[in-house]
Amino acid sequence: MRAAVSRESVLPSADRKLPVAGAGEVRVRVMNQDGAGVVDALGEGVRDLEPGDRVWLWAAETTQDYVVLPRHQAVRMHDYVPFEVGALLGLPALKAHRCLTRATGGPDRLTPGSLAGRTVLIADGAGPIGTAAIQLAKWAGATVEDSAGTPLDTADLDLTPEETANAVAAVAEAVNAGAFRQP
Repeated sequence: MRAAVSRESVLPSADRKLPVAGAGEVRVRVMNQDGAGVVDALGEGVRDLEPGDRVWLWAAETTQDYVVLPRHQAVRMHDYVPFEVGALLGLPALKAHRCLTRATGGPDRLTPGSLAGRTVLIADGAGPIGTAAIQLAKWAGATVEDSAGTPLDTADLDLTPEETANAVAAVAEAVNAGAFRQP
């Protein structure tokens, strides 16, 4: 397989052996070096995923063709969610969720209406974390302001409103199921 290897200020690629999934791990073929892909192999004891399942990843090094990681860091992704959205659901969505739930008096978990009546200021709403924060805050019922002063519209994501709602629901479903709790 090919993997990006950091040396000084360049990121050349290098040939590496295909990693093997150990007990409790999954191997994922990463799509376009983003945080989403297709399960390729299962380690011993993994029973709730199958090869071919589409997943988004969190806390994974994805600058390579394949990545092996603990099962709990690969979250099943609905077929209707594009891989590009799956890439946004990993660390950017985790960081956005954390920001939206760590404010004084804020909710511990986001649910529909959990931010109703609140105004949330998102700095850099055009970046991946800001984009995820906007979508999660809107889903949770907040009024959203962006420091860049641009209109906050799902059209900026090149997704239909239904695709955006489905993607946000997938993040919220995983968050609320406890998928992001560190062991």
